[in-house]
Formats: sequence, C-alpha cells, structure tokens
Amino acid sequence: MEELIFQWGTESSGSKTYKIKEGRKVAFINRFTFFDIDKDNKGTWQTGECQYKSFEHYWNEFIAHEHWLHYHPVFLHPDFKPFVREYLTNIPQDSLTKGELLKLAYWYDEIVNND
Repeated sequence: MEELIFQWGTESSGSKTYKIKEGRKVAFINRFTFFDIDKDNKGTWQTGECQYKSFEHYWNEFIAHEHWLHYHPVFLHPDFKPFVREYLTNIPQDSLTKGELLKLAYWYDEIVNND
C-alpha cells in the first residue's frame, strides 16, 4: 500500500515521498521530477526515484540541499507534522536572512500548523 507522506515543488522540480507497506516491511520512496538544461541550452524533464529506510533518512537528505527552505511545501501527512515541527523549531533563527525567516513562517503556516 502506498501512502503520500510529503510533497514539495518549485517551477522546475518537485517531489513526492510515499510510505510503502508490504506485510511487515515499511520503506519510503521518493519520486522526483526536475527540468534539466544541457550545455546547448536545451531542456528536458527528468524523473527518478530513491528508496529510504525511514522518513528521517529522507528528511536529512532533503534538508542537505542549500535552498530547501525555498521549496514550496504542498503536503505533509499529519503523522509526520510533529517531526517536521520539531526540526523547524530548532533552526537557529539568528542565522537566517529576512527572506528565509519569511519562508520558515510560510512552512509553519502551510504545512506544520495547517490541519
């Protein structure tokens, strides 16, 4: 059974992370799409997927992207809101720019606090 856990998007990329249950086995699959521009300035849409043993492992890779806070959050499963809320709460806000603070507030409004 597939269950949507997290979705985000930008103008040129996006991702959906699913929880997959098969019997007692649980895995997390991230399916992504991005627009790739080659050296001749031609663009093509690329797709792929990666598997993770937990949402936490996926999240750690997601936040490793320098500009993750600027991605547009679309959906977060209610069961994972406490985890993301705790992470966002522990971001040292004095290290953020004004724009990043606004994006952090947006994440709270759109995803974490939106039930």
